[in-house]
Amino acid sequence: MSSWSAHRRALIIVLLAAVGVTLASGIGFAVLYKVPSCTDGVKNQDETGIDCGGSCPYLCESAVTPPVVRIARAIADEPGRVDAFFYVDNPNASAASYAAPYTLSLYDASNTLIAEQSGTTELPPSATTPLFFPGIVSGDRTVAETFLTFGTNIPWKRYVDTRIIPTVTTPVVTDAATTPRISAAIGNPSALPLANVKLIVAVFDDAGTVIAASQTVLPVIPPQSSATATFTWNVPFSAPPAKVEVTPVVPL
Repeated sequence: MSSWSAHRRALIIVLLAAVGVTLASGIGFAVLYKVPSCTDGVKNQDETGIDCGGSCPYLCESAVTPPVVRIARAIADEPGRVDAFFYVDNPNASAASYAAPYTLSLYDASNTLIAEQSGTTELPPSATTPLFFPGIVSGDRTVAETFLTFGTNIPWKRYVDTRIIPTVTTPVVTDAATTPRISAAIGNPSALPLANVKLIVAVFDDAGTVIAASQTVLPVIPPQSSATATFTWNVPFSAPPAKVEVTPVVPL
């Protein structure tokens, strides 16, 4: 074999090897490389934390103020049962949570746990969210402490609030000393009907303590019109009602 033939053969082998290496590298890169995203568990792109901040939809915990439980109250319902009522404030003007995890805990005077529930709730921006839990079994024990706690794993998203919030007229209380009844006109300011509007009411005494709470759902409120929400109780309030707040709960 001439030296030229050997040289040419060697050159072909080198070229084929180079092509093979290039193809293998390309295939390996395509298989192993992951495009940076907001769900890859790595701080990349313009993120300020792992999968949060920057252009990601979720906000980092350090950029958000935690929710504040302003009112936590257990109310005697019937023998062996209590209702629990809470006001939760979200102080963030442009951050909302679609599923903030919470734990509700009721304790007796000896600090023994009576009941506990866990779940999630929405937290609209710059808003107070009422939470009402009726008929929690307490047995023969008296609730002394009521807590609603949120962990540090609340998923926060940027949110511009464009919800249609129904209006509420001044509630009217009747028969407070026997079988209380509260009515309020709930207005729809929009040009479209509102369906399945949830409403929660809190009744306060003159010391600002919640003495009763309830909830109802209006099937429909016609556009540019109103519907009457009614709340009833089978037993009298424990004190004369001094203030009543009816809050529409509008999903995000």
